[in-house]
Amino acid sequence: MHSTLEPNAVAQGALHTMECAACQGAALIQRAPSSADGTKGGRSSIQPRHLIERVFETVAELFPRNIEPELTLELNLWNTLGDPVQLEQVLRSLCENARDAMPDGGRLKISAKNTVIDEGSEESNPGTRAGRYIAIQVQDSSTRMPPEILEQIFAAFPATQESGKGVRLSLSSSLAIVRSHGGFIRVDSEAGKGSIFKVHLPAEPGANPLAREARPARYPRGNGEWVMMVDDDAAIRKITQKTLEAFGYQVLLACDGAEAAALYADRQKEIAAVIVDMMMPVMDGPATIRMLSSINPDVKIIVTSGISAKEALARTISPNVKDFLPKPYNAAALLKVVSCALGSSEAVP
Repeated sequence: MHSTLEPNAVAQGALHTMECAACQGAALIQRAPSSADGTKGGRSSIQPRHLIERVFETVAELFPRNIEPELTLELNLWNTLGDPVQLEQVLRSLCENARDAMPDGGRLKISAKNTVIDEGSEESNPGTRAGRYIAIQVQDSSTRMPPEILEQIFAAFPATQESGKGVRLSLSSSLAIVRSHGGFIRVDSEAGKGSIFKVHLPAEPGANPLAREARPARYPRGNGEWVMMVDDDAAIRKITQKTLEAFGYQVLLACDGAEAAALYADRQKEIAAVIVDMMMPVMDGPATIRMLSSINPDVKIIVTSGISAKEALARTISPNVKDFLPKPYNAAALLKVVSCALGSSEAVP
């Protein structure tokens, strides 16, 4: 894995990325795809670097080892206005398409930079206004696409596709979402360079292009306590683990209730709290909570789910449940809930 960020980019964005890291699974958690015409979902100010780094981490963690990911981000990327879940779906789907185009392995390059597009310039696109854009590029090292495929690339697969876990957007749906955000997608394919998908998103109007991001908030820290995370989604498990470990906790992972019960029976004296997803195969959340409570009547449990807190807690009916963590959650919410469940309040900048 290779990652190249301009000077100070890692230091500037480390805590901001951590704040958003646990949201990496947001598009996966929301199993239903966004509207194919891209019109559903709210609009808010987005720092594209956060989206890109979350997608890159998914690529680095979950893609086959014969795919070499590379990341290059310009410092001080402009903000854009949009729906973060939809845009993250677009970027993840483009990366999955690139992976599938390299069955024998290869290099997947993700990059982003600020660019100014003038009327009639080489980068301009029919029907798109001139102005400031963030150009996000996904490039694979596959063989060149035939011209007849390239010309019809957005019309070739009109329906959404299943991508193992969650939903992969078709290229036509990805284009519709980007257009609904005022942007466009350019595609190129050359011998020796593979295929390049470049997503252009308009910069947020009135944003200071040189503005630094605000200093991150203070986060509760752990003190070496063990937390077990039980979730059938590998991406959510991994990103939650990294977040907790970065803030002073030790983490055990279980993919379902049966594995969680076996781990907990063996290490219950070490485990300070357990985060349990409500919807899992083999043994779901309520069954897992009952099993853990039978092993240790004093177990501290945090319930997490995409369903409402009222519905989730009604299904558990257990005094061992200390709090509810709604999905999708960010690092701030995760750390606060874990800290409260453990009765700790230490924080650092």
